Amino acid sequence: MPSSDQVLVDALRSRLKRRRSDIFRYLDALFYEDCRRIMECVTELDSNDLFLRNPSSLPDYAQHVPRPMYWELINRKLQRYEYRAAADFMADMRAVVNNCYLYNGIQAPASKVARSIEVLMEDRFVTELRATPVPPAEVKKACIGMSSADSREILRIYTFYEGLEVSTTSGNTNIQLRSAKNATLRRMLEYARSSAEHREKKARLRHAEKVSRVSDRRRQAMAGAQAAVMQQDAAVQFHQDAEPRLEQVPQNTQTAMPMMEEVSPIRIEEEGEWLDEGDLEESSPM
Repeated sequence: MPSSDQVLVDALRSRLKRRRSDIFRYLDALFYEDCRRIMECVTELDSNDLFLRNPSSLPDYAQHVPRPMYWELINRKLQRYEYRAAADFMADMRAVVNNCYLYNGIQAPASKVARSIEVLMEDRFVTELRATPVPPAEVKKACIGMSSADSREILRIYTFYEGLEVSTTSGNTNIQLRSAKNATLRRMLEYARSSAEHREKKARLRHAEKVSRVSDRRRQAMAGAQAAVMQQDAAVQFHQDAEPRLEQVPQNTQTAMPMMEEVSPIRIEEEGEWLDEGDLEESSPM
């Protein structure tokens, strides 16, 4: 039988496990309650139910929008407790307004409603779901080095989301980032980063083109040098020498030196037979 200490330890572990499960359910319930509260505030701005139902039946909608999203689908996910993190819920909410911009354009009447919804829900994401707001200093840093066209686009985003008239931002404009809305800062940062990536890509392409031009010039210079060497080699004439005559060979030339007398062990008598030295010794008188 287990000891009393072991029974006490098991009881404490079971109690902690139930307590942890209760905490998770409580936090999960709070999270879904916050999400439903945001949905109620947002859908109040959509008085004409523009984003209530599935828009896939609209003409050519699938060609512009890869992932349709609408309020009924988000509410269904909330009822089924399918969201495991705040980032998933915020991604679906942002997809609703982004799809509207893609399909209708940023200046369409439906996009104006979507922009007001975006401004409200981005503020609620920070206050209700404790999402991290975009620091104004980060937006300012991302806008450094922009072209005049990109600066005008940043100004247009600022006027759209802050609800300002274009005439009030003409001339020397001082954008107040510290007082800007969360949606304004987020959109400005997204565009600034996208513009920076585009500039870096163009810089890499220009560098690659420059390297290619330098390589082409080097190849052309090397080809020209090789052609010049080949032309010089072609200008050289090679003459085939005639075959030398025998008397022109140094070994065959006649010299003025007299021929040496031939020395031989054989002596030839003027008359008689050929005798060698042994025969002469035998024929000599005793």
